[in-house]
Formats: sequence, structure tokens, C-alpha cells
Amino acid sequence: KIFKKISKKNFFLPSFELLFCLYSRQDPAYDLAQRLCAKYPKVDTRIFIGGQRVGLNPKINNMFPGYVASKYSHLLISDQGIYMRQNALTDMVLCMLERTDIALVTQTPFCKDRNGIWAALEQIVNNICKKILQFVKNKIIFFLFYVYFGGAHSRIYLASHAFRFVCSTGMSALMLKDVLEQCGGFRQFGGFLAEDYFLGQAFARAGYRNVISHMPALQNSANTSLFTFQERICRWIKLRIAMLPHTIILEPVQECIFASFVGALSFGYLFGQQAMFPFLAFHFIYWATCDFILIKTLQNGQLPFSISQFLFCWILRELMAFPIFVKAVLNPHIGWRFGTYQLCWGGRIKPMKES
Repeated sequence: KIFKKISKKNFFLPSFELLFCLYSRQDPAYDLAQRLCAKYPKVDTRIFIGGQRVGLNPKINNMFPGYVASKYSHLLISDQGIYMRQNALTDMVLCMLERTDIALVTQTPFCKDRNGIWAALEQIVNNICKKILQFVKNKIIFFLFYVYFGGAHSRIYLASHAFRFVCSTGMSALMLKDVLEQCGGFRQFGGFLAEDYFLGQAFARAGYRNVISHMPALQNSANTSLFTFQERICRWIKLRIAMLPHTIILEPVQECIFASFVGALSFGYLFGQQAMFPFLAFHFIYWATCDFILIKTLQNGQLPFSISQFLFCWILRELMAFPIFVKAVLNPHIGWRFGTYQLCWGGRIKPMKES
């Protein structure tokens, strides 16, 4: 519909291509990609199966044939499970055009709203007690994702970019292909698991900036469980510690509970023990309020949960933070995609088990 409107106004249509990079034909996305290609034959699309091994990073290996075959100056990497709003790509391009030294535009990781009414009806009809409990559990996990990515993760992500620190997330990223090739291309980052961070570092060393788009990356993954949530956060902590060892000290300090108790002990030392509880109460309320405001700002509309649901998931997330951190520190191995890898200092990986 958009292209029809543009054609009627005699505007030039943008030049673009869609490159689908899949591991195998058994991937559920393969049939969908084929149907889309058949439905829109005039759109320049290609499907790449199997990837090409250029390093240990499975994502780099999977994308490499598409990267080599790409023919335009701008590359948009969009992971599976990312929902793009209608004008999200336009916004990313406009962000890149603001300055001549911008070569990388990323989106703040967030979550897409989910309408659970049909799932609820199906579950109620199927098996009332068991399925209602499962539905409530799934809702809590979804809200937990929402609270984490809209609060703790966005807080650090936005603050890092405000201070011009490199903090790039590759789940939705627009970049200049010629700058990427100046930095060695995707092959250069095949030895790192956090290729997005090192790609941002390479761009910065080459004299280019990376900025954040005004619209967040809406994660829409079907597999949302408490285990996958914990493993994902644990993996990111391991990567940060391996890349920047000093974060082993900074990581727990940035969390609300640890900072609250340190602040309360300081207040107790300065003003007496009677000042500790009021400080704790004020600090928790203030921190939760700031996180709620940040989530509301990122959502830019009606939130899919109530304030009481937010508080429950916020407290649960804060209580989980330190145990996940300890788990990440004690086990440096990472299981991701089709292999298990050992992290080395500096962010490089060694294979332990690959399939």
C-alpha cells in the first residue's frame, strides 16, 4: 500500500533487496520466506541456506553469504523475532543522515506487545486449571522481559550512548557497507561471540560514530520461558566480563538492591541506624519509579500491564539479578545456537562442543 501511494505521487521508489539467511531448509522460516518471494515477485529477494564458515561465531557464518552478495551501500541486520514498525527503517536512515561521520545506527532492545485473549480462550477451553496457570506463568515471564529490557537494560544502554561509550546491539542495526569493509568485513569478527560490540568498537577506531534510533527494536520471540530469560541475561554478563574485566565490579553495583544496601549502610554510619530504613524505602520507591517512567517512555503509549503487575515483576527481576551474576561468574562457558564455547579474556571464543 505504501509503494502504491508513493507511485501515485511520482516519487522515486527506494532501491533495496531482502536477503534471507537461514541455517537449513528445516528452518520454519524457510517456507514463509518462499511464500513471500512468490507473492511479491517484483521485490528483489534471495534466500541463502547453510551459511559459510569464516569463524566460530554462528551468526557471522550464517550471514556471510548474504553479506558477500549484497549490492547496496547500506546494510540492515535484523535478527529473527524482531518486529519492525512501518517507519522504523526510515527513522534509522534519517538518524544516519544527521551527520557525515555516523556509520552505525542501532535500536534499543525492547519488547513487542502481545494480545493474549486468543491464547487465553484456547487454554481455558482445552484444560481449565492447568492451562490457566500456564497462561498466567507465560504472562509473568513476558512482563519480566518487558521490565528488564525497558528498565535495567535500557537504562545502561541509553546512558552509555549518552556518554559516547560503545554499546551496540546487533539484533537490529543499520550500517555502511564500505565502512564495514574498511574494518575487515564480517570475517574479521568471526572469532568473537559479541560481534556487535566489536563491530561498534572497530567503527569508533576508524573515526565513525554509532547512534541510537528513536524507535526501539521490538523483540517478538515465541520462546519465552524463565530458563531462556536467565540464560540470555547470564550469557550477556559473561560476555561483558570477558570483554571489559572491570565490569565484574561494576555489574552488581548498578543493581538496585546492592546499591540500596550500600547507601543504607552509609546513611546509618553518618546519621545513625534509624536513618537506614527510610533511606531504603525511599531508594527502592525512587528507583522503581524511574524504571517505570523509562518503560513508559519507550512504550510511547498504553502499557500492557498494570502498576501492580509491574511492581511484582520489577521486584522479581531485582531479586534474580545477583544470583544470575554469580552464576555467570562461576561458569565462563557459553551455550549458544549450535555449540558450546569457552570465553577468553578480550572477548574471543574457543570451541568446546559444536554441532
